[in-house]
Amino acid sequence: MKDRSWRVHLTLLDFALLLVGLVFSPPLLSIGIIGICVVGILDIPKGINPRWRRRVRAGLQDPFSWAVLALYLILLLGVWQTEDWGYYVERLRIKAALLWVPIGWWGIPKLRAVERQGVILFFCVMMLIVGIGVTLNYLLDYEAINQAIREGRAVPVPRNHIRFSLLVSLATISGLELARVNAFGRIVPWLIIAACLFLFQHLLAVRSGLVCAYLGVGTMLLVYVLKSKNWRVGVAALLLLLAVPMVAYLTVPSLRAKVAYARYELWRQENKLESLEYSDAGRLTSIRFGMKLFRENPIMGVGAGNLRMRMDALYAEQLPAAEAKRPHNQFVSVLAGGGLLSFVPFVLALLWLLFGKCRWRDPAFAAVWVIMISSCLVENTLENSAGLGIFCFFLFFFRPDEIADKHCVAGGN
Repeated sequence: MKDRSWRVHLTLLDFALLLVGLVFSPPLLSIGIIGICVVGILDIPKGINPRWRRRVRAGLQDPFSWAVLALYLILLLGVWQTEDWGYYVERLRIKAALLWVPIGWWGIPKLRAVERQGVILFFCVMMLIVGIGVTLNYLLDYEAINQAIREGRAVPVPRNHIRFSLLVSLATISGLELARVNAFGRIVPWLIIAACLFLFQHLLAVRSGLVCAYLGVGTMLLVYVLKSKNWRVGVAALLLLLAVPMVAYLTVPSLRAKVAYARYELWRQENKLESLEYSDAGRLTSIRFGMKLFRENPIMGVGAGNLRMRMDALYAEQLPAAEAKRPHNQFVSVLAGGGLLSFVPFVLALLWLLFGKCRWRDPAFAAVWVIMISSCLVENTLENSAGLGIFCFFLFFFRPDEIADKHCVAGGN
């Protein structure tokens, strides 16, 4: 019992460091991930954690763990193609979370319901407090910020606005999950927190974040209604979900500014005035170049370690005045770097994470999966430490505990 107590406390501390690091500090994020691995695998100063030792065989037979590990192992398929070893080694280092988090997770203590709910609540409250700060900063200089949005910039947030909006979407889902499980014997406070975070997403006006938020909430609602057969609640929630964007457009200046900017970009494209200074044109060009590399190397790709070098060369040849970018799509990056030989296991691994052992029946896990896939469609989510930290932590944390199960389960709590 005493061993479990200190190990639980360290695990909760690692989770807190990881979550704070995702918002504010890459070093804290790294410390949190390393801490999960150390607490899970080691029993300092005795040696190996007894729980990890007991569970390692089950972990090695766990398809969920192998699905995440596969996302790392496919990097090794193109090692023989590598010319740019610096970039390749950097990929191996950054993506190491896909290797160590599954292995370390086997040994972390199983948290009680109140401990799990405490972690979720910590995340929701942290995001709510940061959201209040971002909102106050916006109100203090809203005219200048709205003008910046019309010019293609973003509402000032800690670090990257794309990652921050992704975290707001996940915090919204987390708040709904607290309400769904009646955390700490309450429902209404968690619904209020989730609603505030969902509305805050409209103030941020990050398009990918809004799409992730709506798809995540919609997925959670759909799975909940299918399981509970509570069609009245489903219809009412759906009508509310459809009404929110219309009301938000009329009442949130930053969202109207973003819509105006999107219309301007669309007008430029329709009139063949595309400029890589504008975000959509630049993203679409990077995806088009990535697909060009795939069509030239459909089976093996150009090599995961050579993707930067080949994209740089393609930009230098066709758009010498533009800044070279990687494809703004995780799936296109895999296609261009590893070809079909990497793309097929990549997609199968992602599909197994959701559909294996009926995990899609857990509303929170299904919503997290949909949010992560949506993010991968518009960003290289799994090519940076923050995206990988989000992916690994939230999928493992919300995963229904099924290592010992032989049948489908209804939920993960």
